[in-house]
Amino acid sequence: MPDIPADPGRVIKCVINGKTSYGDSFCAAGAVTSKVVITANQNLMASATVRPVAQATTPDPASTTMAEANPGPDYAALKAECIWLDARIKYLDDLARQPQSGQMQDWIRDERKTARDRQFRIRCQ
Repeated sequence: MPDIPADPGRVIKCVINGKTSYGDSFCAAGAVTSKVVITANQNLMASATVRPVAQATTPDPASTTMAEANPGPDYAALKAECIWLDARIKYLDDLARQPQSGQMQDWIRDERKTARDRQFRIRCQ
């Protein structure tokens, strides 16, 4: 099939080496080319709709203290979470040393990675 020229009302489907791509212009040489007909009001990106963001209200400076306006991190809670994450990782390491199925080893690895990522994000030491 010959290349189909670009047209704002058409989507071009290109299949080359088993890989499919869509665009609005010519396909690469050697690609199987076909056109996808769409209607003028069809929304191809319905799942990517933009939702309006609620506007934040500005607090009255006279009624709030500096701590209420800019709350800092709760260091005690972060330290407790770091301790819990350390214990969780040790438990997962002990569990991984035991004979487990491949599926269980994959689950342990994923759980350990999640815990390590959280440690990094909250800057545990």
